Amino acid sequence: MLTPAASATENPAPSAVWSSPREHAHDLSLLCALNAHFFEAGNPSDDDFWKVDAGEERVWQAAGLTSPEAATVPGCSPKFHYPGEATRQTLAATAPGADGACTLRYVNPATGGAVMPTLDCYAMRLDAGSRTRTRRGAYTSMCLVVSGHGRSRIGDAEFEWGPNDVFTIPSWHWVSHEALGGDADLFVVSDRVVFERLELLREEWG
Repeated sequence: MLTPAASATENPAPSAVWSSPREHAHDLSLLCALNAHFFEAGNPSDDDFWKVDAGEERVWQAAGLTSPEAATVPGCSPKFHYPGEATRQTLAATAPGADGACTLRYVNPATGGAVMPTLDCYAMRLDAGSRTRTRRGAYTSMCLVVSGHGRSRIGDAEFEWGPNDVFTIPSWHWVSHEALGGDADLFVVSDRVVFERLELLREEWG
C-alpha cells in the first residue's frame, strides 16, 4: 500500500514526499539544490496529524476504470492506495525484464506516468538463485526490502539484506541484485523521472 505522508500543512507540496506504511521517500536533494526546501513541524499528539485525506480513491480503485469528472492534481497520482495483494499477483504474472528481474511501475492512472513529478516508484521481484544483469544509471534509487533475503553489489561493495532493510543506489554506480534462499521483493523509489523529463537520462548495461 502506498499513501501520501501525513503533513502538518493543509496543502503540502505534492512533489515533496511519498510514503509507505514503513518508509518515507523524499526528493530532498533536488529541493535543496533548487533552494525550495521547507519544513513545518506538526503536533503528533493531535489526532488530525495522522489523518490522510482519502481523496477520490473510490473513483480510482478499479484498474482501467474511472470517471471523466474525477478530480486530479496536476503531475501527481490521484490514486492513494496501491494494494499489496494486487501488486504481488501482478508480479507473479510478469515476465522478467532485460535485467532478469520482474518489475512493475506504480503509475498515475490519469496519465500513465510516474506517481509524482520528481519520484518514480517500482515493485521488483528477484527469482531465487538468479543474479540480475549489471547496470548503472544517472539517477539515485532507494530500495526497501519487502520480503525475502538477498545480496547486492553496488560499485565495489557487496552486502546482504533482509526484510525491512533499506539501502541506496548512488547515481552512476554499477549494481546487481541476487535473491538468496527464495524469491525476494523490493520496493524501489527513484528520481529517474527527473532526468528523463530534463532529457538528461543515461543508462548503461554491463
